[in-house]
Amino acid sequence: MINKDLLNLPGADVRRSIIIGILQAVGALAEIMMLPLAIFGLGHLFGLGGPAWLTPFLADPLATMIWLLALAAVKCLCIMIANQSALKLGDSMGAALSADLYLSLFDPTRPPAQDGAGDKPVPNQSMAMLSTEGVKSVCTYFTSFLPTLVQSTLMIVVAALVLLPLNWAAGLIVIIGMAVLPFAANTTRSKEIATQVNHLKKYDSVGVRFEEALRGLPTLKIFGADLRQAEQLNEESEGFRKATMDLLGGQLRSLIGADGIIYIAAILASLAATAMGRGSSTGLMTAVVIAATSIRLFSPERQLVYLTHAGTVAIKHGKAILKARAARTAGQGTPVAQTTNTAVDKETFPVQDGTAARNQQAEARLADGIHIQSLTFAYPDDFQALDSISFDLPTHGHFGLVGASGSGKSTLAGLLTGRLTGYQGSITIDGQELSSLPADRLVGLETIISGNDHLFSGSIRSNLDPAGVGYSDEQLTHALVQADLNDLLSARGGLDAQVEQAGANLSGGQRQRLCIARGLLRDTPIYIFDEATSAVDRDHDRALATLMDELGRDHLVITITHRLAGVRQADRILVLEHGTLAQSGSFDLLSVGDGPFAQQWREQDRLENLTSEGGGTDLPPSADSVATDTAEPPTDHTDGTNATNDKTASALPTMKRMATLMFPLKSVEFKAIACGTMGHLCSIWAVMCGAAAICGYFMRSMNLDPYWKPLAITAVVMGLLRGFFAYGEQYFNHQMAFSTLRDIRGTVFDTMRKLAPAKLHERGRGDLVAVVTNDIELLEIFYAHTLSPIAIATLTAVINAIVLACISPRIGLAAILCYLVIAVLVPLLSAKTTFRSAMAERNAQGRLHSLLLETLDGRRELLDLGAATHTRTRLAEATDDMLQARSDTDFNTGWNDIFTQTATLIAFSGMAALIWILALTGHVGFVAAMIAFIGFISSFAPLVSVARLGSGLQPTLAAARRVFALMDEEPAVRESEDGKQVDGFTGIAASGLSFTYAPSTQSVLDGINLSVEPGTIIGIQGSNGAGKSTLIDLLLHFRERTDGQLTISGQPIEQVRTSSLRGVETLVSQETFIFSQSLADNISIARPEASREEVEAAARQACLDDVINQLPQGLDQVLNHNGAGLSEGQKQRISVARAFLSQAPFIAMDEPTSNMDALLEGRIIDALLSNRNGKTYLIVSHRPAVLAHAQHLLTLHAGKLTQER
Repeated sequence: MINKDLLNLPGADVRRSIIIGILQAVGALAEIMMLPLAIFGLGHLFGLGGPAWLTPFLADPLATMIWLLALAAVKCLCIMIANQSALKLGDSMGAALSADLYLSLFDPTRPPAQDGAGDKPVPNQSMAMLSTEGVKSVCTYFTSFLPTLVQSTLMIVVAALVLLPLNWAAGLIVIIGMAVLPFAANTTRSKEIATQVNHLKKYDSVGVRFEEALRGLPTLKIFGADLRQAEQLNEESEGFRKATMDLLGGQLRSLIGADGIIYIAAILASLAATAMGRGSSTGLMTAVVIAATSIRLFSPERQLVYLTHAGTVAIKHGKAILKARAARTAGQGTPVAQTTNTAVDKETFPVQDGTAARNQQAEARLADGIHIQSLTFAYPDDFQALDSISFDLPTHGHFGLVGASGSGKSTLAGLLTGRLTGYQGSITIDGQELSSLPADRLVGLETIISGNDHLFSGSIRSNLDPAGVGYSDEQLTHALVQADLNDLLSARGGLDAQVEQAGANLSGGQRQRLCIARGLLRDTPIYIFDEATSAVDRDHDRALATLMDELGRDHLVITITHRLAGVRQADRILVLEHGTLAQSGSFDLLSVGDGPFAQQWREQDRLENLTSEGGGTDLPPSADSVATDTAEPPTDHTDGTNATNDKTASALPTMKRMATLMFPLKSVEFKAIACGTMGHLCSIWAVMCGAAAICGYFMRSMNLDPYWKPLAITAVVMGLLRGFFAYGEQYFNHQMAFSTLRDIRGTVFDTMRKLAPAKLHERGRGDLVAVVTNDIELLEIFYAHTLSPIAIATLTAVINAIVLACISPRIGLAAILCYLVIAVLVPLLSAKTTFRSAMAERNAQGRLHSLLLETLDGRRELLDLGAATHTRTRLAEATDDMLQARSDTDFNTGWNDIFTQTATLIAFSGMAALIWILALTGHVGFVAAMIAFIGFISSFAPLVSVARLGSGLQPTLAAARRVFALMDEEPAVRESEDGKQVDGFTGIAASGLSFTYAPSTQSVLDGINLSVEPGTIIGIQGSNGAGKSTLIDLLLHFRERTDGQLTISGQPIEQVRTSSLRGVETLVSQETFIFSQSLADNISIARPEASREEVEAAARQACLDDVINQLPQGLDQVLNHNGAGLSEGQKQRISVARAFLSQAPFIAMDEPTSNMDALLEGRIIDALLSNRNGKTYLIVSHRPAVLAHAQHLLTLHAGKLTQER
């Protein structure tokens, strides 16, 4: 289990791990030495002899007690130093590992699929987990596993020092047992490793699946597929539970093997000492000492059996970190372009930030333009996207790049920006071949702005300046004015107004314009706008087209667009067709004739003229100042799981609530308690019976003479049964625990289903995933290591105290007092302080996980914007907060362990003193005193487990509060399971419909009156932020109206059964989520029971033929996470295909063709019209070509809905 590769990890310090292990071994030696000193001291009081080397310590009972206390002090001091050393090692290594891993995440040479299978990218969730839980597990390897391994090895030396001077044969037997134990425990090691690997894969899969389901919940809700997804996730959780139980079974089998070796060695050692020492008092005392100490010598090795799984996990995570690190270091200095066809995200380019970034931007100027000669590019699946393209661009000017979907526009942009590599031919920028152009130079020369660029949770200011350059307020405001977004400042309260994750509280057009403003601030010589205004309304689109024309006066501007009017004033337009340069020239030149540009322009112009013929009007002034379009204003808490409520306000109610969740499995819990109690009693009574048998064997004159053989047999049987009872305790405990965790995961996802889509964006996605994975996993401590251990410790303590009281009431009473101090007082002393730090750690880890997921989701944009270093700084700050909270928790946990150990050692010494006094005063005889003392010191194990709950349970309670806070969240809309059934669609009627986002008092929608008749096509237009998407949310009952009436098919919408409502309504939303499954399965989300022929027909109607032909396996091709590799237009067509497949009679469409070219848009519109079959369409769009076909055109402005035709 020692992996040499892990020793080379950043921050790894094997020497410190060894020192920690040595300190633990020294402490164990001090603790073990207390046993012979106390037992021989007791015998000395009765005139029984001991080894000559112990005689100076036994001369005076007071001196003996002082030596006992001195050994206890040595033990506590060693624990204290070891804990502090482990704490420092964990802190320093956690920081070093995190910093190094963050560098790897921004490695310019690491392909997105570096850790995946084939070309499949590693899910961001897995990388985020590696950066948090993975780093933690690797740190634990060095602070816990390796020290325990060192201690286990040194315990052989301890055994030799303690036992060999007493009885060489017994000592040798124990030493042989300690050497054999690892082999006995690892007889099925290879099988267990395979089981552990499977368990880790299942755990990672659960996190990835939940994260994907969470991101896709809005899509699932639209089609009523969220319940099916919940059932699939329950199956996934059940698979993880089974894998966990398989893993546990292997560990428990190893534990039984270990316990068998331990008790066999102890029995044989005791027999050897008894046989060799018969006839002497020293032999009697030596045999008792051997029986009492031999089992304790195996404790570190037994603990190592438990830590083996943690060691395997750490090795796997460590190898993943090393793999990422090796990929980075191997590629340092590698040019942007490679010689192989490998897609490389430019998100990993090393760049400078702050003042250096500002200076870099100021100095970046073009002496020469862009020259492309015979450019050819094919993707790894052999799809040839570009074929022998050649053209030249000067140092400034505005140039359009147009063409039908799939013509190669985005591929060309990817090559120009270094996102794609492996081209053939030549690309020179500023006189230098792209393949030899330094990465930081390329970042300083170019700014690419795409229509789907990522926005981050924070403020408008932080989103405008992700690189931390430090722009002035005047510069930031000027950029917003240039992007025609100045009204947003006044509406939101300035530059520090909150922006939620992915810009969820902004409309699509506002998000795109904010990204444009962000890019303008960089002032680079080259700008590439890739469908950057696809969601912008017509007024803003015209303003931005003018901006690009003006920008081209002293910059090189390349505009990739489907809206041909946007490049009407361009200096030159390049037209791509099937990967070739089909045309090049001015707008006036290209718009005549029969070329591809002219065909597309005429079709677009024809469709747009339909709007004018139908009486369409221009939009009112911008509505940005009115409200948001897709989500409510920022709430007071961005991390909802940080909040606690009345139901989780203190530990006791939290524990009661947790206990109620396992009531269905209480019979399993009772079995665990019974097995655990019997197991610990067997462990205690085995030693007591063994000591009594030894006394009876040596002291035949005593009353025990007839019973020493039955006592000896009982001791052997109980010792061997201990392992089987331990197996039962752990098995039943974990069966109950992981079954409960499976059910809790299902309940939590059901809560998320109810919160989606309106309220999920309030919470950090990474934090929610942390709740579903890490926090719920922590609840295992309560269900498997709290409930039954408390019951077991209570029953064991009471029963053992009764037994001791039968020997001596004073001893029984003293035992009860000691038990109360260890199991009640010690946990209470540390509970409050530890809980605060544990809660802080859980929340800090949730925030870091959210930041990591955001960083990974927006990694491409961050590096394109030169924000790598600043992002790593932000991650480092969040990591420092989390590590500090973790350090505080570990510090408190360490002190709790010290207090526990101190309490047990004091109890040990105090009981020894009490029994000595009782012996001196004649209240107990030698045998009774010896049996009582052995029984008492053997009973600490269940109590210590409870004592450590004072620290170990606190992170669990903190995690439980986060889980319950999520479960108690009130949804925006309460779904109806027993409402009215709607059998068909007979229309929608809204009267005085109003909506206000709390806590704002300004209405987004104010007194809307709307009537949607069956079979009609309703078009709704309005400026960005007017509330169009909010209106759709109300019509689909994703939000509750503030005022007014809203009915569907004559029924108040809130009274309609949710499943019935989903059957009559569906939505083609602005943002299409693609699941990691086949294209066919992605389409059939709308109707899983659909036949293959129906799915194929829906795909054809949505014009997906070219996508299907491009994919190696066609409809059966498994798509990457969220459609990585698909264009936004292709994703939109998948969304349209879902709508076609759906049998809902009412379809709402929110910007359904915003990322499609005119010809494709026309085909989609024709398909929608020809396949209506009586369906009702409500279309929200900025595209005149789409609105032209509406029978009724409405305009939404200032919260009012007016009819245009």
